[in-house]
Amino acid sequence: MRKNIMREEMKKKSRFGETLKALRYRTNLTQTELAARIKVCPAQISIWEKGKTEPGAYAVMVLAETFGISSEQILGYKPLTKEDEFRLFSQWA
Repeated sequence: MRKNIMREEMKKKSRFGETLKALRYRTNLTQTELAARIKVCPAQISIWEKGKTEPGAYAVMVLAETFGISSEQILGYKPLTKEDEFRLFSQWA
């Protein structure tokens, strides 16, 4: 049972990087542009997207606020709704 929980947590961790990369692509931001917006170095965005590490609580909050979604959504725990998708496209168009 514990191994299954650990596997699920690992899958969720890897979803953060995928979610961040997808959000960045959808909003036509480069890693450098996103890094400048949230005040981290561009290499950090790359590390997060590759799933090597995850951001701390403050960075998660800033990223969620930047994209206009919840922390749970950017971490991959909750899917984006159609309304979220629409808001993303209209906000960044």
